[in-house]
Amino acid sequence: KTITTCRKKLGEGAFATVYRGISKESGAEVAIKIVDLIEKEENGGVGPDGARKPTLIGSSEALKKRKEAERKKKLRRKVRILENEITIMKRIARMPPKRRKALVRITDTLANSRRICFTMELLTGGELFDRVLMKQNYTGRD
Repeated sequence: KTITTCRKKLGEGAFATVYRGISKESGAEVAIKIVDLIEKEENGGVGPDGARKPTLIGSSEALKKRKEAERKKKLRRKVRILENEITIMKRIARMPPKRRKALVRITDTLANSRRICFTMELLTGGELFDRVLMKQNYTGRD
């Protein structure tokens, strides 16, 4: 839609991975946040020692149903969190630039059954968390 291929991975969190990309519309650099809705098997089914994790063969139907119910519950929770985040970011995008001076603006969202992608302004200058740790005290004006 409005983004090209991702160029460089910027970071990874609990729900998403963020990449640097280019907007097809403007040619400007953007941040692309990609959230996988389908849970990947942790570490590709490999344990810390590099050996394959054992899988349950012939497990009971009740166990399978419980695992599927847990997976669906996690997915619904993740989708609610993302919907809330997107709603807030869209409100921010509608604010006058003067009011959203220190807030990132979302520019586009794309979704399918496997992932949600949204593009945002690319903010440079490092990690906010690192700055908070360095300064230690912030005033309301900061």
